[in-house]
Amino acid sequence: MLDSPPALYASQEPVSAGPQAEAAEIMGSTPARHAMPFYPVLIEVAGSMDDAIVRDVTQRLRRYRNRYQPLLRCMFTLVATAVPEARLFGDDSAAALEAQPNPTTAAAGQLFTAPKNAVSVNKIHPLVSRFYPHQLVCAQQKSRSDYTTGVEPAALPGAPSGALQPCWMDDPATAALSGVTTAADCHDRAVRRVEDFMAYHFLPLAMTHNCSPPEAISTSAKAFVLRHYVNEASRTSSFLLADPFYASASVPADAVAGAAIIDPRAEQLEAYAADLSRIGVTLSFIIFTHCYVDGASGLAELIESFPAARVVSGIPLGPAGTTEDVQLSPRLRLRTVRVPAFSPECLLAEIYFCDMLKGLCTGVLWSTDAAPRCDLLQWSAFPRETGHVPTLPPSSINSDSGDRDAALAHTHEMLKKYLFDAYFSPLCASVSEPSRPSGRAAKSARTEEALANQEEQMEEATLESEGLEQVVLLPTHGGYNNVTSQLDLYWAVYLGDLTRMKHSRAVIDALATTAEAFASYNRRLPPLPHPPSFDTSRVVHLRQLLALLRPEQRATCLAQLPADMQHALRYSFDPSAAHSALGDASNASRRQFASFSWYVNLVDVRDANDYHALHLCGAVNVPMSFPGVAYGARRAELWLQCVIVPFQPIVALCATEEQRAELSRRLSALSPESRVHVFTLADLSDALKFPPRHSTRGGQATATELPWREVSCDVPTSVSADVPLPRNLLCIQRDDALANLTSYEDLTAAEPTDTRVVLDVRTPYEFKNGSHQHSVHVGLAQLCAMVVEDAVEASRPLSQWHCGSSPRLADAYVKIIHTAALMARLPVVWQEASLSDVVIYCAGGYRSLIASSLLQRAIEASATPAWRKLHISNVSGGAFQIMTQRPDLWQVKDRSVVCIS
Repeated sequence: MLDSPPALYASQEPVSAGPQAEAAEIMGSTPARHAMPFYPVLIEVAGSMDDAIVRDVTQRLRRYRNRYQPLLRCMFTLVATAVPEARLFGDDSAAALEAQPNPTTAAAGQLFTAPKNAVSVNKIHPLVSRFYPHQLVCAQQKSRSDYTTGVEPAALPGAPSGALQPCWMDDPATAALSGVTTAADCHDRAVRRVEDFMAYHFLPLAMTHNCSPPEAISTSAKAFVLRHYVNEASRTSSFLLADPFYASASVPADAVAGAAIIDPRAEQLEAYAADLSRIGVTLSFIIFTHCYVDGASGLAELIESFPAARVVSGIPLGPAGTTEDVQLSPRLRLRTVRVPAFSPECLLAEIYFCDMLKGLCTGVLWSTDAAPRCDLLQWSAFPRETGHVPTLPPSSINSDSGDRDAALAHTHEMLKKYLFDAYFSPLCASVSEPSRPSGRAAKSARTEEALANQEEQMEEATLESEGLEQVVLLPTHGGYNNVTSQLDLYWAVYLGDLTRMKHSRAVIDALATTAEAFASYNRRLPPLPHPPSFDTSRVVHLRQLLALLRPEQRATCLAQLPADMQHALRYSFDPSAAHSALGDASNASRRQFASFSWYVNLVDVRDANDYHALHLCGAVNVPMSFPGVAYGARRAELWLQCVIVPFQPIVALCATEEQRAELSRRLSALSPESRVHVFTLADLSDALKFPPRHSTRGGQATATELPWREVSCDVPTSVSADVPLPRNLLCIQRDDALANLTSYEDLTAAEPTDTRVVLDVRTPYEFKNGSHQHSVHVGLAQLCAMVVEDAVEASRPLSQWHCGSSPRLADAYVKIIHTAALMARLPVVWQEASLSDVVIYCAGGYRSLIASSLLQRAIEASATPAWRKLHISNVSGGAFQIMTQRPDLWQVKDRSVVCIS
């Protein structure tokens, strides 16, 4: 498979520029590669950043380190000194090197070495090392023409290597052959070793997902294109596959090859169009492995741009195991397999190249590290009808009754039959029985015929397992997600490695046993937050797929849907009201929803300090990074989807005019069919009316007691009438700085007292690993869910636009925090009204900022004087800051829990 490398690789021809199918064959040439243990590695690069080789290799490694820091630790020994590097690193031949002229300095720059200890420490792979071994120092007196190229054979693609010697390692023979090279050759060799190493352990062809491919793509006969895109907003992946390199006499020269996109995302539409044009193919197939729960699919836009494209999905429903082939070329073929494990529309897609299985797109059925979340695609228990909380269907996994076990048993049956038995079982057998027949006569009474049959079966099983070793698992959901509590470290992984890694093997072993063991394993998983926006996305996507069917097909499919899906389609998923006309599963306009509810989602994506100084009353602060192209820049969307009421308009406040267009796009993709209006503070500044004295809304607190003042804000005349801004806007202005606890002295505020509560807003999984000794745990997802529930209840009796929380939300927040403190037997007051301080922390400091804004937003609307004076502090740096500054306040609970933040 070929994932087009970034432009950085365009000027060279490293391994990553070749097809991944060819790379798989190369890896298969190492007989014992599949038996190698999987362990974290320490990579060391030494040298000066002035050196082009060090600079380039460092840049490449940092690209991987950003995403894989828990498993890939890069030590950069960057030295800037006039002392020759050979002497600096203690080379025995330093004197000889200084005495001899450097034959390559004038031609291609300085030579480069790495320290000796880089090759002697266990689990350290020196990627830049020993480009001129001291054994061959005498060779430097040869003519310059003798040093044009000195590439080690073991690093060349396709070169044979020892059974226990990876291609990126230097053995003595290779080191002796490396000789003296020019700086350009050293650069090529270092890059090749980096890519060889990453190609096996970290799949760089999938990791360069969002980089633009080079203008010239390799036309190798063994290549096809697999572009891997990652949507950071939802931690999901999509894939583009095509075979533009196939040539045959039966194919016209001007024919345009077809392409397929698996699980497209609205935010990636421009990238899809650019790559289709660059590769020279057209979109022929759009494949969905499930109905989305976390964003827009962009299906309508894709069909509009490519009307001839055919949609392949699990709608209409079909029997389990039903397959459908999608032929992209005579060599490249996709096969979808229906696996109704979590939801009846789920399927997976196999990738075949030259009739060999190369990849497996599992959608939500399996991920690379974490256990499959059986409750990800289940409908939430959120009310969908006015004044009525519907009872979940008995088949729902969310049910607490024995029907949950029945649903898990069904899931186990589907996954075991169509995933474990098909892909994992042969690999697990080969790993558990690493020994192979020696060829000697067996000392037993069995006949030679029985022995021959047994050896033949073992050989067939070995061939099957070796074929599956290099199959790449490409799930739709991956990466660490604070919302879904997933702990995936990879976006893609070889099936062979998946069966060898201890944490993923535990999940596979649970699936390989009985349904009871699988159900028991799933019960131990942390609870999965399920905001109403998840349901909304599924309803919108399901209606889009149903709209593609003929009327008679649609009616038949609707009758086959489970009760929970029928219930979801029958109601609007506008939680404040229901309307019979919305039961039609068509693509009808949702404008009529505005007449049923009057709630406005008011969000502020500015910096937390700017929000603290001045913000609109009722706004939730979720700091957003711009531009949203770097890794980790989309973490705001993970939490915005938890506080947004579905189908309701969104009014957002950003910092600058340049952010307006991008913010509108990101919010539109996050909440399908919600109207989005974006403003800057400058748009509202002329409407602010600063009074000479403080005003209070609670009526019982004096002006001097409140830490803020309320400022009236009229809707500017420039704002059109269709923008759902409340006419009685208020702004909250503060003169004090945001209470960030950073130093040892500041963290004295985290010590327990009878009027203070330390609040941990991380996931239950993280809290289980360790926490502040005197903290209470209320996850941020739970705080967000309470915001949505309060918004629904508060907007029902109103007949004008409303934003912010009700006065009851602060009471609910304080009650749940106080109750958790009492249950934990912490030294807090027995009366809620005496609580004066709340210190909030998470893992790194981001989630605690959001939680602080939620709590602050609630107390600003409270009618209780004690709550309006509540002091909220945020631990900047989160748990890590507490562990380093105040280890006496930290308690490690379960070291077996791996937390990545």
